[in-house]
Amino acid sequence: MSLYEVSVHEAGLTEMKHFDKAFRNAYVSPPWQTSKIVHHQRWNPYTIEGGSTLAIAGENFAIVATDTRMSQHDVNVMNREAEKVHDLNKSIILATAGFYGDVLQLRRVLQARLHKYRFDYRTDMTVDLCAELLSRNLYYRRFFPYYTGALLAGVDEDGKSF
Repeated sequence: MSLYEVSVHEAGLTEMKHFDKAFRNAYVSPPWQTSKIVHHQRWNPYTIEGGSTLAIAGENFAIVATDTRMSQHDVNVMNREAEKVHDLNKSIILATAGFYGDVLQLRRVLQARLHKYRFDYRTDMTVDLCAELLSRNLYYRRFFPYYTGALLAGVDEDGKSF
């Protein structure tokens, strides 16, 4: 091999290395993707499990309904019988939709606080106090929130619905 052939070969390898580096950069961060799309593709500990909840309240009644399907990204059905309506006590119902791990945690927190209230005051919590309790718990978690939609309904001691 002549000196000219060696230098041409080395130049080809150098160009190939530059091409490989440019290709890897374009693969990792394509120039046509906006920063919003790149941000969307980052790892996220939550799954989008969605769901639907509905509540109708009249003068002395409250009706709460939800779907029972737990699906991931509206495609993958993980469970067809997920519990999304929770009886907190005999007059308060919590309906939830969203990330099911947060649904279960929110329910546990509210049930624990209701149990402590029942132990301390020897009576069940009223709907308006439970609504304030839910509101405060959601507010305390505002920087790392529960990824769930919560709907609280019930009938108070006077028979009025909330």
